[in-house]
Amino acid sequence: MKHILFSGLIGLACLAGTTSQAASVQSYAQASAGGCGSTSTHTDPWSNSGGAVAAAKATGTSGCDMSSNAGVGAGHVGITVSGGANAGVDHGSSTGQAVARAQYTFNLATPPGANGPVGMKVNALAHGVVEARQFIASYTATATASLEAILTVSYFDWNLKRERSTDMSAKAEAFATSNSLTRNAVDSQGLDAALTSGWVTIDPTKEVKVQLHFRGGASYTAHETASGLAAALGGNTLSFAPTAFEFDATGYSVTDANASIVNNQWIDPRQSAPAVPLPAPALLLIGGLGALSALRRRG
Repeated sequence: MKHILFSGLIGLACLAGTTSQAASVQSYAQASAGGCGSTSTHTDPWSNSGGAVAAAKATGTSGCDMSSNAGVGAGHVGITVSGGANAGVDHGSSTGQAVARAQYTFNLATPPGANGPVGMKVNALAHGVVEARQFIASYTATATASLEAILTVSYFDWNLKRERSTDMSAKAEAFATSNSLTRNAVDSQGLDAALTSGWVTIDPTKEVKVQLHFRGGASYTAHETASGLAAALGGNTLSFAPTAFEFDATGYSVTDANASIVNNQWIDPRQSAPAVPLPAPALLLIGGLGALSALRRRG
């Protein structure tokens, strides 16, 4: 159903004259979990397709665990790392990490006769939360959690006549340290950031590459007299913003199913299908049919 819907959206974009050439996507995912007396690692290496996924889990005695997950979807990447253990656990200290990356290569649609530069801006959103808890330690112990989202845009700079890249990042970190004096420590932080390349002047006849890179980690300590919990929850993902591409002139656009983008707008594939805005000619056609029906009823 989603493929049919997206095909319809692209078809409407064609009617409006706003389609770009096909894009390509590469994806990568890695997850690792260690401690609790066991270790697990899974990597889905760079491939010329979307949908890379990776999952790793370390599990020990007395409820000790660490789980890491990473995944790539159409226009979004997500990761989660979490674990915890109660006091009285042997080999309870644990660490997990996850990385998800997607790189999209786009060819822009340009208006007829265009032969000069254009200003472009690429927009993304990052959402998540990190939490660390470290309790009842007879010596100093620390739980940590972190998330970092990075948007990288590579393009051909019209003024410098060479390829350039711009990076924008956002990070959330949590640290909780307990000891015999500070026995209960909790820290948390939310990640809710808008990432943008800013306006750059590009050669619109050259490829534009956009990379979404999300990484996170978590660790805690647990033993006879300590319990810990750490979570880096980026399941709400790093994704394109609803308006993924902006241009300072009309007639330029990006449309591609690999990134779930139609006429510069990102259509979140995880949500219910939105109402499809019709091009102006279609609206006029509907209006004309309505008028004809009214005339027939009067007759």
